[in-house]
Amino acid sequence: MMKPIQFIGTIVDVRIEIWESNLFLFNISLIFNRLDLALYDINKAIEFDRENTIFYDNRAYLYLFYEIDRYVWRKLEKYNKALEDYNIIIGFNPENVKVLINRAFCYAKMEIYDEAVNDYSRVLDIEPANTHALYNRAISYDKISKLNEAIVDFSKIIEIEPMNANAYLNRGCCYEKLQKVELAYKDYEASLLIDKILENMEQQKGNEK
Repeated sequence: MMKPIQFIGTIVDVRIEIWESNLFLFNISLIFNRLDLALYDINKAIEFDRENTIFYDNRAYLYLFYEIDRYVWRKLEKYNKALEDYNIIIGFNPENVKVLINRAFCYAKMEIYDEAVNDYSRVLDIEPANTHALYNRAISYDKISKLNEAIVDFSKIIEIEPMNANAYLNRGCCYEKLQKVELAYKDYEASLLIDKILENMEQQKGNEK
């Protein structure tokens, strides 16, 4: 084993395995914002080890967020390509909560809300109190006009996080769409009150410094 080398203030172990060399280069490419090279390196790593889910996860991240155009990086949003990688990972580990959430995110961005709901539901079967999944499932329900189901999810979030202003706000929107004006008004009021309380708390913290 070669000795670690010093690189931009970080100790990096140089490995002898081929796929690890590609992963090493992938990380170096990210450090230098050469994400085109990072994608090349992670593809090479996958060629050598097609069962390593970390590689697919990293590639999916690149597909979602990065593209180069005259040396300017911007969102790539290749949701179909990312979905392919997330499907592979879930094939190896059907209960990978992080990947299920990311795949649901892709479905939602592609406006395939039924599939997004399915993945968020799978997450909630594993972690019933996962407020991130609850919130996004509620939003997806809202998008397909399942307003009562959305209200149930927003209500669960409020039970878990009573100071969640966004949950009150969005539940109020659902009530309003159902023409339950009084309930909508109460939720809008609660959302505004919570925002004000949190704002005052932040100001107090700032004054104490």
